[in-house]
Amino acid sequence: MKKFLTFLRAANAQLNFLINRTITLLQLERRAQLTAVLITSVLIGGFVTAVTHSAKAAREQWVSHVQVRITTAPVALGDQLTNGNTSVVDLPEASIADDAISTLPKGARARIALQPHTPLSTSMLLLDGSVVSIPPGWRGIAMPTDLIVPNVFAGDHVDVIAGDAVVAEGALIVSSSKSDGITIAVPAAQSPVVASAARLGDISLVLAN
Repeated sequence: MKKFLTFLRAANAQLNFLINRTITLLQLERRAQLTAVLITSVLIGGFVTAVTHSAKAAREQWVSHVQVRITTAPVALGDQLTNGNTSVVDLPEASIADDAISTLPKGARARIALQPHTPLSTSMLLLDGSVVSIPPGWRGIAMPTDLIVPNVFAGDHVDVIAGDAVVAEGALIVSSSKSDGITIAVPAAQSPVVASAARLGDISLVLAN
């Protein structure tokens, strides 16, 4: 009988332990679930707020208008941009580039060919001192600083004459400025002759169509 009572006490203690352990686990699980729900709610709230703010900002950009200069006629690469082939209009802020302009810098020329109604930006312009990229397979050559040349800008094409012979046709003006002079680019195969003529000072540049 005594052994039986001892067994019952042990069984009862084990049962109480299991019950308490189960309750503890359920409480922990409930806390974890509540924490997960709370975190999810915070994340969803933050996402909704961000989307709402973004949509509001985008709507304001379409509602807000700014003055931008656009082309009114086709403009070829290197052509000068003037009041005659451009005008100022109001456009939604969201539809224009960050570097859009409303005023033409003095002597601005087109870096690329432009179609009518193109909003102008500084990245589309060539100015005194502008630089264009050297085409793959070509070489850049600095011209003598005392070379007398036509009024050329970066992006123009010229023929290179050494003596009485044309040694390179359609050479590209890479840069042209009053302080640094002119750098041209020619195909690699023609670069030795052009560089030699430039070094000797026996060279001329002629504007090409």
